[in-house]
Amino acid sequence: MGFNTKKGKKKKFFPFKLPTAITILFLLILLIIIISWIPGTTKEWVDDQGVSHGGGPLGILDLFNAPIQGFAENVTVIIFILIIGGYLGIVMKSKALDAGIGRLVKKLNGKEIWIIPAIMIILSIGGTVEGMCEETIPYYLIIIPALLAAGFDVITGVLVILLGAGVGVMFSTLNPFAIGAASAVSNISVGDGLIWRLVCWILGTAGTIGFVMWYALKVKRNPTKSIVYDLQKEHHETFLTNEQLPEFTKKRKIILGLFGLTFVVMIFCIVPWDRLIFGDEGGIFKDANDWLKIHFPYITGRIPAFGDWTILTLGFFFFFASIIIAAIDWHGEENYVKDFVSGSSELLGVAFIIAVASGIGWALSSSGMDKVVLDSLSGTISGLPKTALVLIGFLIFLILAFFIPSTSGLAAAAFPVISGLVAPLGLQSGMITAFVMASGWINLFAPSAGIMMAGLAISKVPLTKFYQAIWPYTLGITVFILGMLAIGTLLPNSIF
Repeated sequence: MGFNTKKGKKKKFFPFKLPTAITILFLLILLIIIISWIPGTTKEWVDDQGVSHGGGPLGILDLFNAPIQGFAENVTVIIFILIIGGYLGIVMKSKALDAGIGRLVKKLNGKEIWIIPAIMIILSIGGTVEGMCEETIPYYLIIIPALLAAGFDVITGVLVILLGAGVGVMFSTLNPFAIGAASAVSNISVGDGLIWRLVCWILGTAGTIGFVMWYALKVKRNPTKSIVYDLQKEHHETFLTNEQLPEFTKKRKIILGLFGLTFVVMIFCIVPWDRLIFGDEGGIFKDANDWLKIHFPYITGRIPAFGDWTILTLGFFFFFASIIIAAIDWHGEENYVKDFVSGSSELLGVAFIIAVASGIGWALSSSGMDKVVLDSLSGTISGLPKTALVLIGFLIFLILAFFIPSTSGLAAAAFPVISGLVAPLGLQSGMITAFVMASGWINLFAPSAGIMMAGLAISKVPLTKFYQAIWPYTLGITVFILGMLAIGTLLPNSIF
C-alpha cells in the first residue's frame, strides 16, 4: 500500500508544489492582517491635508477587500495593460511581428547577443530619466519571442526588460517620481548630487548588461544550463509558432514600421522635455500644443503636450494605433473587435496580479502600519557618522520601500523627517541617492512589486525560478550600491 508495484517506487500522495504568484500575494496580505492584531503595530495619523485617518487592525474579510482596493488604486495602469493587450492582439494577427523577428534572427546570423545591450541601454535611459516601469509591460511579448528564436531562454528576456529598466530606476538621475519628489520635499535642486548619480548609473548599467550577457551566452552554448530548461517546451509553445515563417510582404513591412514607431513615440512623449530643457516655465512643446489647440481644436483639443503624456494618454495612443494597423490589414469590423478583445484577455491575469500586489500596500497604509515602521526607524539614524548615516539610511529605505512601493509616496512620507536630520551635514542629496537605490532595488525583487510580478506572469516564469536566476546579480548589485554610497560620502557635497 502506497507503492507503485511496477516501478517499486513510493507514491507521493501529497507532492509539494509551490503556490502561484497570486496565492503568495494573498498569503502576504493575510500575514499583514494577522500582524495588525498585535498591539502597537497600527496607528491613527493625519495626512498633509489635515485629514485624520483611523488606522487600526484589519479584519479577515479585508483579505478579499485588499485586491479590490488595489484595482481601484491602479485603474489607470490596468486600463493601459488591457489596451496594450488588445493592440498586440491586432499586431500578432497580421503576422508582421513573426515575419520581422524571423528575418532579424537570420540577418544577425550568430551576432544575436548584441540585441541584449542595445535594448537594455534604451530601457535603462528610460528608467533613469523618466522612471520607466509600467511602460515595459508590452516589451515582454515582443522581446521574449525574438530572444527565444535566437537560441536564448525566457529568463534572458525577463532579465533584459526587468533589469534594463530596473537598473535605470535604481540609479535614477532625473527621474521626476523619485529624484524630483524627494528633492521638492527636501527643498534642494534636482541637480544636486547629479554627478555621482550619473557615475553610478553608467557603471551600474554596464555591470547589469554584463551579467545578462553572461547568462544569455551560457544558455545559448548549453541550453540545459537554463534555469527554466524544464519549462522549455511550454515556453516555445507559448511564445513561438511552429508555422512556416510568414512572408515578409510590403504590407507587413509597413505594419512593422508603424509598430516600431509607436514605441518610439511612447518614449518621446513621456520624457518631460520642456522641464528638462527649459525648467518649470514651459517650452517649445507646450507652446506648440497650445497653438494646435487654438487652430485645430477639433483634432487635438484634449491631448496634452509631448512630454506630459500620462499612462492614460498612452492608452489612447495605442488604441488609436491598433485601429490604424487593423485598417492596413483589414479583415472586417467584427474580426477587429474579436482580435482586440482576445488580446486584452491574454493580459487580464497580469492586471489581477498588479491589483493583488497593490493590495499589500493598501493593507499597510490603511492600518497605519507603514507609519509605525517609519516612526520607529527615523530616529535610528540621528547622530551617526556620515558614512554610517547613509548606509543605514539605505537599509531603512529598503524596509520602507517594501511598505510603501510608490517612490513619490515614500518621498512624501519619509523626507520631511529624514531631510531635517541630515541637512546639517549637507547630506540631503546623498540621502536621496540612497533612497532611489533602495526603492529601485526592492522593486526588482520584492513580491509586493506589482510590475515585476506582472512581468513574470506574462513570461510564464515562477517566482522561485526568477530568484534562482537573479541571486548572483542581487548579491553583486548590493555590494556595488553600498560601495558607491560609502565612496560618495567621502566626496564633496557638490558631487554627492
